[in-house]
Amino acid sequence: MDLQIKEITDYSHEVKNTVKHLLKVLTDPESNISDQQLREIICSENSHLFFATNLQDVCMGMLTVGIYQSLTGKKAWVEDVAVDESFRGQGIGEHLVTFAIQFARQHNVDVLSLTSSPARVAANNLYKKIGFQPKETNVYKMTLSTDSHA
Repeated sequence: MDLQIKEITDYSHEVKNTVKHLLKVLTDPESNISDQQLREIICSENSHLFFATNLQDVCMGMLTVGIYQSLTGKKAWVEDVAVDESFRGQGIGEHLVTFAIQFARQHNVDVLSLTSSPARVAANNLYKKIGFQPKETNVYKMTLSTDSHA
C-alpha cells in the first residue's frame, strides 16, 4: 500500500476539516474541536497528531500520541485512532498504530497505553494482534469542561 504517515506541525483549515471529519468516526457526530484546541495540540511538544495519507495526499486516517514523564517512567497514550470509512479494511489502522509504537520507542517511552470501547471489536482485535495486552484496571473519567469533546 502506498501510504505515508506524517506529523501535522502547522494549523490550516484543511487540517481542521480533516480532524473534524475523522472525529465523527470516533465520537458523537456533533462533536467539535475549536481552532484553539487544535492549535494547542499541533504546537505542543507533548502531543503529536499524525495523518496517514496516500500518494495523492488524501488523509485516510489519524491518531494522536501524547507523551509525558511520571514518577514511574516515561509514558505515552495513543488517542484518537480513526480511519475514514472509505479506506477501512486496508490495514491503515495497523500502520498507524505500528507507527505510534515506533515513535514511542524513538522517544524512549517505557509504557505505551490506549483505551478502546469493547464495541469496537475489530480495533480491539487489532491492538491485541499488534502486541497490546488488556490491563486489569478501572478507568475513571471526570469531565471538567462543558465544551470538551473528550
